[in-house]
Amino acid sequence: EVRNAYVQTFTRCCESVDASMDQLLAVADADETGEITSFNYEAIFRLPTWITLAHFTKEQAISSKKSSSEQTLMGSFLCDALRKELEVDCVLFDGGNVRGDRDYCPQPGHHRGSKWAFTVADLRRELPWPSEMATVRMEGRQISEAVQASRAKVSTPSRRLGSKAPAVPNIAGISRSFDSSHQLAGGFLQCDSGMQVRPDNSVSQIAGEPIDFKKRYTVGVLYNALMGMNQNPVFEKWRNEPGNRIVGQCPHARELLTRHFLRRLWKLTQNKLNIKQDEDISRDKLHAAIQQVFPRAGGNMRRSLLRRLLSTVVVEDGSGRGFKSSGITYKEYQNTLSKVSHEEVEGHDYERECNDPEMHERYNTGGSRQEEV
Repeated sequence: EVRNAYVQTFTRCCESVDASMDQLLAVADADETGEITSFNYEAIFRLPTWITLAHFTKEQAISSKKSSSEQTLMGSFLCDALRKELEVDCVLFDGGNVRGDRDYCPQPGHHRGSKWAFTVADLRRELPWPSEMATVRMEGRQISEAVQASRAKVSTPSRRLGSKAPAVPNIAGISRSFDSSHQLAGGFLQCDSGMQVRPDNSVSQIAGEPIDFKKRYTVGVLYNALMGMNQNPVFEKWRNEPGNRIVGQCPHARELLTRHFLRRLWKLTQNKLNIKQDEDISRDKLHAAIQQVFPRAGGNMRRSLLRRLLSTVVVEDGSGRGFKSSGITYKEYQNTLSKVSHEEVEGHDYERECNDPEMHERYNTGGSRQEEV
């Protein structure tokens, strides 16, 4: 109805109506300033819950259980993706915000095959809250001490380290009278796989390199944790030091992760586009490619996928990710593809998944994508 009203009011030519409609609907949900951000835009055009974001094998043994007290493989998986999307040296993510409490082991005989298809529904289950992420600069010493402090009162043995955490560490400038028994269980910091943690919970590597305690690293951390949630004394000291500030905006972790995994769709549509060198890619051409990849998806669903796919574009001027609602240039397409590694796409059989009648039946009737057999 809104589309028809737009056409009747402004134009009889439908060539650019859909692109304009995206902006019109987005602005309708903007704040009182009338400004629309890419995150507002992405939140409006929700993805179908069955869209597969990753695959887990039985051998990987991915689990999110005990994320508030142990370093888990799900914690590393999420932190790795956040690190790539935020383009930081490391990510510290409070384990209490990882809520799925699930072992991602493929079920024998399941119709989806031998790999667990980690979908949008699974991501929402793991991160039920937006979880704003702040980018800050911290010295290597501060990062190590923050991890130590977050794990100081955890009495259960770590799955990865196989040892009990020590008492509250001796952190320079922070009183030993800090009572970590008041620290909430959710404060256990999950780390990305580029970090290595010793048995005493001090950090030995960041970004795959030996830690430099005096170097200032870029760190992705939960905004609320930085502001005092879970009472990490290192974050409290960081807040009180003059000159420390948050770099840029604080995007939502769930949207960052969704965008990160959606970007691989560019690889999957590559063979459908038949793009020539230096040829711009129109919106209609992108929509047709998505229709081939997702033949069973309805028109509105494909348009929503297109809108979200365009939101992952790395803009040509090099300023970062743009807010695109029409076509893209060849250079923007190449820049976006360069952010997707081969490993992230390998093994994904979208053709089979998106033609799975049972999957669409469950989605259309509001059912869950994959439950235990």
